[in-house]
Amino acid sequence: MVECHEIEKVQKTSILKYSVNWRRVAACQLCGESQKAGAIIAGFLDLSSSVFRNNWWRMEEHLATKHMKIAGQTMLQNLIDSVESQSGSGDPSTLYNGRVPLTVSFDMGWQKKGRSFDSLSGHALIICVATGKVIGLKVYSKTCIKCSGYSSEGLLPCNYPSHDCSKNYNGSSKGMEASAALELVEQVFAHDIVKAFIKDMVIDDDASTRALLTHSLAELAQSVVGYVWPTDSKGVKVTKAKDVGKLLLEHPVINFLADLTHRIRCFGKYVFG
Repeated sequence: MVECHEIEKVQKTSILKYSVNWRRVAACQLCGESQKAGAIIAGFLDLSSSVFRNNWWRMEEHLATKHMKIAGQTMLQNLIDSVESQSGSGDPSTLYNGRVPLTVSFDMGWQKKGRSFDSLSGHALIICVATGKVIGLKVYSKTCIKCSGYSSEGLLPCNYPSHDCSKNYNGSSKGMEASAALELVEQVFAHDIVKAFIKDMVIDDDASTRALLTHSLAELAQSVVGYVWPTDSKGVKVTKAKDVGKLLLEHPVINFLADLTHRIRCFGKYVFG
């Protein structure tokens, strides 16, 4: 899984020369466990429980880069498979500028339980309905443990040592879902290798996500000749405050489909408590 010459680049330490140590770190990562769990496993395998004391985080970082590379390659192949499964229909009328339409399912998860929406990180996935394969992934983090450590030492951000900063989001935790959905949709649409776009999206009843995945009314008014500003059910023009859509004008309108399992679960909660 990790070549010898790559291990030597991490740190020239004897524990890094043995595959069992790398496998133990990888197993703990996949199970969502930490160094403490690794020490417990070591005890059952008659290995030293303190051998990773100064090397665990270095090995975790090195493995993480490998995991990210493999995940990217896998999702690219999944996207290719999804496009091939849809383009085989032979109906050119469904194409949009040579792009193949896809029906996907989208959802967001947070690392903190409950509905307080104050989690520091979250992950979002889009899955092709036709193939059942993941074709897009987005992970958000509101903090970086290394930046926090440098800050506690009194360093200014401009003086932080170079590192792979994990902080990539500054908004609210609840807003992660809408932001991730928009990024993943644009990622598929602007892909360099695969020509596809999201036509239908199975999603829960999150209004902010659906609103963001629409075209900006102001941009439509500027670019479309004779554009008529839409009205609500009462015939009143939609206010500019509700014009929050950020979907690219080049992207076709997305058709949102109901997540039946989500609605059944919510209905059951209100009926049975």
